[in-house]
Amino acid sequence: MGRKDHNPQEIWKKAAEIIVKNITRYKKVVLLCLGDTSIFASSSYITNVIEENYPQVKINLIPGISSVSLAAALGNFQLINQGETLEILECPDNLDDLINSIKDKKNCVLAIMKVGKRWQSVKKVLKANNILDKAILAVNLGMKNQFIDKASKNNSNEIPYFSLLLIRI
Repeated sequence: MGRKDHNPQEIWKKAAEIIVKNITRYKKVVLLCLGDTSIFASSSYITNVIEENYPQVKINLIPGISSVSLAAALGNFQLINQGETLEILECPDNLDDLINSIKDKKNCVLAIMKVGKRWQSVKKVLKANNILDKAILAVNLGMKNQFIDKASKNNSNEIPYFSLLLIRI
């Protein structure tokens, strides 16, 4: 994954080189992804590098169930109803940006991804906007220790990177 404290382009370029080297050697290679292959996905950046620099390499993307859809299904949350919009966004670092994402929305479902390290701040914003009890928090989807329930029921001070919220506004 690309991270702010590292040069993501270099990480993706190196990953692409390793993949292509192994394709040359073994003919078939699989890049497995934890999370969505096309929503804020490092794998998308890697495949873009391969397509640009190694056009002879054939890439087949096999989609799975997005984490947003999985969280909605497992949380018994109707993801979107007639007349609503769905917005998928990366959890902002800035609380004001989060407040603005929530404010003045009507008939909207927000899927806020990558909540992780921002959880304590996000929880305060949800509580202040009286939506903590309405928000569904999904943590460690598909893993033994998954949590999918109202955000107000999660007492953890820290949650992992791959955590998301579903909020009907």
